[in-house]
Amino acid sequence: DEFERAGGSNDRVRIVALIDRAPGFDRSNGNWTDTRLFEVGRDRTGDAAFQYPPTIDTREIASLGELDTSYGQNLLDFLVWGIQTYPAQRYAIALNDHGGAWSGIVTDDTTGRGILNMPELQAVFQGALQQTGIDRFDLLINDACLMSSVEYYAAMSPYFDYVISSPEITLNPSFDMDLLTRALNRDPEIPIPDLGRLVVDKYMQDMQQLSPDTAPVLGAAVTDLREMGTVVEAMDNFAAVFNAQPQAYVSLFGQVRSNTYTYSFFLPEDQFGPATNIDLGSFMQGVVDNTRDEDLRDAAEGVLRSLNDIRLYATAGQQLDRFSSYYNIYFPSRSSDFQSNYFQENPLESWSLVDRKSVV
Repeated sequence: DEFERAGGSNDRVRIVALIDRAPGFDRSNGNWTDTRLFEVGRDRTGDAAFQYPPTIDTREIASLGELDTSYGQNLLDFLVWGIQTYPAQRYAIALNDHGGAWSGIVTDDTTGRGILNMPELQAVFQGALQQTGIDRFDLLINDACLMSSVEYYAAMSPYFDYVISSPEITLNPSFDMDLLTRALNRDPEIPIPDLGRLVVDKYMQDMQQLSPDTAPVLGAAVTDLREMGTVVEAMDNFAAVFNAQPQAYVSLFGQVRSNTYTYSFFLPEDQFGPATNIDLGSFMQGVVDNTRDEDLRDAAEGVLRSLNDIRLYATAGQQLDRFSSYYNIYFPSRSSDFQSNYFQENPLESWSLVDRKSVV
């Protein structure tokens, strides 16, 4: 509906969508629950911003039956079809659903299969680039919770130039696709950092209006994934210092972890599980402030510099902005909360070793 209100596709900006609905959430617009393919058209019913339920005026290109949209091959098929059918000079991919930081993004409530994890997503995007002959995608929009994740960005960096995400939960309506589409229609060649700034600023304006009690802990950032290699290198260097004498640092890391900004700390654990994603910059600053070890301090400062290098723009509510670098990383406070599949799915192998020795 946001895409429609902005005018939908035109001769310069084409918008195609794969939408899968599940039973029991929304009966509007025909109460369909299968998977449908759209090229988004123009709004014809005069929907207002934040209207619920929205009226979807676009007729689907095809009804595909019940597809499992948490299955990577279906996303790959959609991307290849979209790129080959609507060739363009620049490509943006927006994923809108549940997000789980390092564990992945997009679930399917009908099948309950799980979540599209990082190895699956890597295979999807690599396959899409190979099959279409594109070098890289221009922009990834993660319209989901917790996706400004260092592990996730390390996994996505070979395939995308820029990314827009939140390190924290996101609340509806999340990133405004009406604004994004209007900005692209005005200038299809708008620099992506400028486009990202518009999107994250509008997100915080909407949150302050719609959820003033939660807005202080919400935020989002625009990141340059082309420079993500500097973060990986800095993290490897930090891990090498730690792994040289882990027993000397375990106590320090436990102390720093207990005072590090933790995302989703305000959510009830019995409903949403333990808060296990910390702010990486907050942790590294804590190491700098609490150690006399020059090698460890230098390594932590190197990570902080690398995060500053990739962060093009960020904005947040008052509380988050005081403590956040806008990048989360997995670091449970209790060994009982540690998920063993982290070791297999996390591309930052050096950090996995730090986690293993510090937590488990």
